[in-house]
Amino acid sequence: GATPIAFSRSANKEQEIRSLGAEEFYNLSDPEDQKKAAGSVDFLLLTADAADMPYDLYLGLVRKRGTFIMVGLPPDQVKITPWFLVPRAVRVRGSAIGSIADIKDMLELAAKTGVRPIIQKLPMTKVNEGLDMVRDSHVRYRVVLEN
Repeated sequence: GATPIAFSRSANKEQEIRSLGAEEFYNLSDPEDQKKAAGSVDFLLLTADAADMPYDLYLGLVRKRGTFIMVGLPPDQVKITPWFLVPRAVRVRGSAIGSIADIKDMLELAAKTGVRPIIQKLPMTKVNEGLDMVRDSHVRYRVVLEN
């Protein structure tokens, strides 16, 4: 099996990330953690979608012949230095959603293991507040509106 390793540019997320199952955590705002983490993973799933992401930093985490998969869709261009790809034979992939069979498998796994989403609930009357939270990136994971 794989070892869940988490990377963040914010140290304040470490406790929460570890509680979700990460066995290792690296704060990529810390140059020492950047050095320790370089070339440390075979497979990196990048979920972040912020503007001006340091893609070369994330690509540097992937080992030779590793795979870098983006699922977050940033609002700007993705800028990558070829040096992080070509000599190291790193594969770059993108995925917006799995197949119907993948979704079914994931729902079955979630039901079997008790995996549940982390959400913030708001009453439907606060729909505009919820939208503002999403736009301003003040949401932890998802906002769910309730009647």
